[in-house]
Amino acid sequence: MLYNVFDDIYRLNREIDRVLKSGDVGQYRDFPAVNVYENKDEYALIVRIPGVEKDKIKLTTKENALKISAERTKDDEGKTYYLNERVFGQFERSFMFDEKINPDKITADLKDGILLIKLPKVEEAKPKAITIN
Repeated sequence: MLYNVFDDIYRLNREIDRVLKSGDVGQYRDFPAVNVYENKDEYALIVRIPGVEKDKIKLTTKENALKISAERTKDDEGKTYYLNERVFGQFERSFMFDEKINPDKITADLKDGILLIKLPKVEEAKPKAITIN
């Protein structure tokens, strides 16, 4: 039997149709948008994660690093989607900072789908003015 490239194209087309109809294209491929800023006392992250419940977010820190893990669960029980553009699934991202952070003073607040994480710098890492006599 001769190889027919059109058979492969037909199979690929059927597979694409199957995936699009199943709604599987809504899985996370990228981490949600994050803004990171710094001032003299702390680092801060603003993470956009609408639809993620507080108990599905995990923050861990070690030395000058922060790891954010979260999961948005798929809520499709009893529903037939005609279009499903909301993303779901697990995601994880790590951030390294130039200066050490104080793990005991880290705060995290989730409000209206925005996660605000503040990471205070350790005292020794903060700039200190030196008086000249």
